[in-house]
Amino acid sequence: MKKHFKSIFASIVMLSMVSCNKTPASSPVAPSSPVESTPATSTPNVSTPTTSTPISSTTTSSESGSTSSSVAQDEKITKTNLVIPKDHQDKNGKTDPVLDDVFSVTGTLTVDASSKTFTVGGESVDSGGRFKLKTSNTIKIKVIGEEAVLSLFVQSASNSDTTRRYQIAKSDGTAVHTSAGVPGGCNAYTHSLEKGEYVLSLLDNGLNFFGLHLTQKVVKAEEKGFKINTDAVAKDFFVGEDFSAAGLKVYSVDTNEVETELASTAFTVNSSTFSKTAAGEYTITISYKEYE
Repeated sequence: MKKHFKSIFASIVMLSMVSCNKTPASSPVAPSSPVESTPATSTPNVSTPTTSTPISSTTTSSESGSTSSSVAQDEKITKTNLVIPKDHQDKNGKTDPVLDDVFSVTGTLTVDASSKTFTVGGESVDSGGRFKLKTSNTIKIKVIGEEAVLSLFVQSASNSDTTRRYQIAKSDGTAVHTSAGVPGGCNAYTHSLEKGEYVLSLLDNGLNFFGLHLTQKVVKAEEKGFKINTDAVAKDFFVGEDFSAAGLKVYSVDTNEVETELASTAFTVNSSTFSKTAAGEYTITISYKEYE
């Protein structure tokens, strides 16, 4: 019978982190969601291989930077987020696309090439397409600062129907803005928002959005560490099978708690302890930058 074992990311019982101006260490962490861990020390547990049954789960570690901001709390900067369809054409038909660190979509987002031109900050912007929102979609909006102003560039999908409306509500469902009927063309609407999370949804089917723009005053952020998400990573490997971290997602985190997904070239996965010839537990280290 073919020998096999459980290896990396099976239960994610261990993670490690590195703090700025501190040396790397390891610490336990839960498996279900990306977590920023606290320094501790751990040792991988390797079990004896057998010839028939799956044995042992795995241990995993990551190095994660963490530090407090040295920026004065009253030092504010203007943060601007502009989302236009031409930058997200690859999101067609996909579920829950993250447009950026402010805007994300639930449901199936459709983007087509019908574009409009509008003005933001005195500059002309070509949308390169449109987000075709329906009542089955919502756009989540995360406001982390002050003096936030949301601008929406939107049209009715039918020039003859000017009754279609949208609504902006808090995450608890409390409505804060309800539009009048939106006509055809490209119409600009602005809304003031307080710090918090919001949901943009349609009260009537068939509105197209050419752009989403948010400006807000935020404390100048510094990177403080990173988080990992291993939900899509394979958890079992057979003896003789190479280790793979495919599906691993790593995010940098700043002092405004904004998470930004990192390219695979920005972090390192160290699987040097892994042996495909012996069943057991192995500690895999995920590193992002060098914090000493």
